[in-house]
Amino acid sequence: MGQVNVPAVGLFRSSDHRYWWMGEPEGGYPGVTGVLRVIDKPAIATWAKTETAKCAMRNWELLSTMRQEGGDAAAVAWLSRIPDYQRDTAGKLGSAVHRLTELADRGQAYELSDEERPIVEAYQRFLADYHPKLISREHAIINRKYGYGGTYDLIFTLGGQTWLADIKTSKGYYAETSLQLAAYANGQFIALEDDPKEYPFPSIDRYAVLHLRPEAYAKGYTLIEYSVGKPEFRAFLAALAMSRWQQTAKPVGEPVVNKWTRQRVPQAEKVPV
Repeated sequence: MGQVNVPAVGLFRSSDHRYWWMGEPEGGYPGVTGVLRVIDKPAIATWAKTETAKCAMRNWELLSTMRQEGGDAAAVAWLSRIPDYQRDTAGKLGSAVHRLTELADRGQAYELSDEERPIVEAYQRFLADYHPKLISREHAIINRKYGYGGTYDLIFTLGGQTWLADIKTSKGYYAETSLQLAAYANGQFIALEDDPKEYPFPSIDRYAVLHLRPEAYAKGYTLIEYSVGKPEFRAFLAALAMSRWQQTAKPVGEPVVNKWTRQRVPQAEKVPV
């Protein structure tokens, strides 16, 4: 971790999604989405293999040229970067959509690229269809008791109930998002930059993912309700513990030197084979 100049008042979020509150703690709190990376996601491995194979088929002639000029290693190196490129491109689009929908909610001007336009328009159709009353948008939560931070997407009222929703633009929506929503809902307070006040997090009645995917739905979106409660929060805390262990895990010791070569080996009890 690099050195970060952390202000002494209010919230601070670093570019690698660590959180500080009033200048503490040293090193920052881990972010919710970073914590959940410890969960095995076999679908991602399948996706990465598929994307690489598709790319190879689309660029067969280019790969042949690479092999001729730089050998197999050049072609392998190029292909190995494809999943990261695809992931980063999708991540940038998702971040842009979050920013643009936030600007739209706050009534601020914005411009859309051809790629962003259909996704933002899908979000606007959701607003027009459901008429949710926005309570809060894109703010950080802090939980000092368990030591984590995070940034939720949407809190709104609908049908007389308070909803916490996460906006997703990925190809699918997944079960582990319930852990993400549980972590946000258990934030001890909402934190703002340059503001020492700890704002109470509202009581949440229902949870959802707003999936913006224009090519998948007639109106470009669907609202999927999630079950979130104590079991999901316990599962998140387990992921938090595993994430911390990964950060500090070290080999137990040195290789064992054989000192027993000439010693008589005691007769072991018979055990089932």
